[in-house]
Amino acid sequence: LLCTVRALLKKINQRVLVGDRVRVHGIDWLEGRGVIESVQARSSELADPAIANVGHVLLLFGLTQPPFEPQQVSRFLVSLGASGLPVTLALNKCDLLPACDVSARLQQVAFWGYHAVAVSCETGQGLEEVARALTAAVSVVAGPSGAGKSSLINALRMGRHKPEAAGLVGAAVATAEAAGTGWSSSAAAAAESELELKDAGNGCSSSSSSIEQ
Repeated sequence: LLCTVRALLKKINQRVLVGDRVRVHGIDWLEGRGVIESVQARSSELADPAIANVGHVLLLFGLTQPPFEPQQVSRFLVSLGASGLPVTLALNKCDLLPACDVSARLQQVAFWGYHAVAVSCETGQGLEEVARALTAAVSVVAGPSGAGKSSLINALRMGRHKPEAAGLVGAAVATAEAAGTGWSSSAAAAAESELELKDAGNGCSSSSSSIEQ
């Protein structure tokens, strides 16, 4: 349904966030429209990203391309720490840096008091640990533009966190790249169908992956 917000909610400054549970009335099923009448009580609320009713945050940053910025990472961590929600910090694109540089970043984050997972959507490194973190609660994937949020979710959907999936996924990617389409939806769909990724959606939905902040 494409819904508008009731005027009264606007008057009392009641925001409607991604993840909200709402009551809708005046539904026109033919036109696919309705009006949000009220917003139910939230179990959690984040300001950045603006989302409600999640139980876990997967915070993703790239180690390179774009460069890792400690100040930006620490700002996100402090902001999310105030929410009281559990946070998993993943550092993507570890395959693009020497192992010593990756280790240095992990140690830096550990010095701040956080555990970080080195991740590569290309090789599958760290994806199994990330997938485990996503199974406990509804999660939001957050991080700056270019960190690889969409690539991470696609990799999990295609089963790259499963050792037995490596050959199939690699073949799907190679076929897509040969056709000049990169990560094509047809290749991804074929891999998902073959692997029966029943756990790929646990706490990691396409609606969550659309958040860019």
